[in-house]
Amino acid sequence: LARTKVTVVLSGEGSDEILAGYPKYAFEHQWGSALRRLPRALLRGVAAALPFRMRRAQLALECLAQSDRFERYAGWFGGFDPAGRDGLLAGELASGSAVHAFSQAAIGGPGSALALAMAMKWDRLVTPGVIVGIFGYALGNYLGFVCAYMVRALI
Repeated sequence: LARTKVTVVLSGEGSDEILAGYPKYAFEHQWGSALRRLPRALLRGVAAALPFRMRRAQLALECLAQSDRFERYAGWFGGFDPAGRDGLLAGELASGSAVHAFSQAAIGGPGSALALAMAMKWDRLVTPGVIVGIFGYALGNYLGFVCAYMVRALI
């Protein structure tokens, strides 16, 4: 669609993370340290009591109730809470390190999965994390093309 007016494809990949563009980062920076001083059970209780129309506030409180920064990150961006994720995964995949490496691969691509696995010295997860990230790119590209053709057909 952009080809008629733009000669290159522009990508903002990673710019939200680098420039702290998600409101979640600002919220955690501004309120996180104060709210994390509260008992985790209180944060979870308040989150559970909120109505669904306040889902963003509920999610924020649920994430801030996590003591582990990787679990907090997975909570902000993931599709499942830890209990739901544990129900889907079995065996070695249920270990925290594998979940974090593969979540990072799905969210940030193979480069960020590689960086996380190497920084955390999870040597056995480097190759699988990169493979998952590449698979995510491939799947995302095809889905992007399908959506573009569908929009083009509607126009």
